[in-house]
Parts: sequence; structure tokens; C-alpha cells
Amino acid sequence: MDLGDWIFTAHNGNKITGFITDMAGDWVDIFVTIPQRYGTITRPISEVWTHDDKDVVLSPDDIPALIDLSLQIKDEEWFRKWAHELSLWRPASELENLISRQ
Repeated sequence: MDLGDWIFTAHNGNKITGFITDMAGDWVDIFVTIPQRYGTITRPISEVWTHDDKDVVLSPDDIPALIDLSLQIKDEEWFRKWAHELSLWRPASELENLISRQ
């Protein structure tokens, strides 16, 4: 398990998706992306499961949290990546309008 790994765990009865921001001994700090606005939590490593990046599915709701984190940790490359990713998402209504015009 490494910094930045996407993980899943449970906390206060909620399924948590996030990524590791710090590790100390048998504990990890996790920035939670799902549910939104949950913040950072600390969990024992024994209660955290990692997955390959290909198994992690982000929704448009996750991206603003990743942008905020990139600003907090002052990672310009990550900021640019997530800002670009956010710019690619379109509301369903906008896509429906494009399809109906064809």
C-alpha cells in the first residue's frame, strides 16, 4: 500500500472510497471522495482494501474534491489533470440536445 493508492473501507456505517494521503505505522489517512464532503479520515491499514486504478470508477462529483486536494497539496500537475478531466464532462441534458439535432 502506497501514498496515492485508491482504497475502499467502511467508516461509521458508510462505504468509503478515497485515496491514501498519509501513512504512519499501522494507520493511514484517507481523503474521502465518496461520499462527498466527508473530508479526511484515519483508518487502520488492516481495514483498508486497495484496488488497481482500472477498478476505480470516478464520477463527475469526485473531480471537484480531487481539484481541491491538488490545490491543498500544491500539486500543479494534478490540478491541471483534474481541471482538464472536469472540462470533458457534459450534463446529460446537453448531450441529449446534441443527439436530437442530428
